[in-house]
Amino acid sequence: MEIVTLPRLELCGAVLLAELSEKILPVLNVEINSVRLWTDSTTVLSRISSPASRWNTFVARIQETTNVSDWKHVPSLENPVDFTSWEVTQKKLENLQLC
Repeated sequence: MEIVTLPRLELCGAVLLAELSEKILPVLNVEINSVRLWTDSTTVLSRISSPASRWNTFVARIQETTNVSDWKHVPSLENPVDFTSWEVTQKKLENLQLC
């Protein structure tokens, strides 16, 4: 049984986002001036900023389908995807700045 590490799961998520953006952005009927791809993983950002040969096929796939400069960091406590992992209150939701 292979142990799947958290960095590997985070890279899987980044690959999924990269592939979704590759498929969805070209078919939107709007002009897109810039793209931002967000992750709360500094490990993912570090790896995709490095030469792909240094890591694995996940990094190569991300680099093939996206511009590394489009990737940005969002702190975990400001990441709306992480709502399920921390206690959410009405006050926190009101104070959260999503843009």
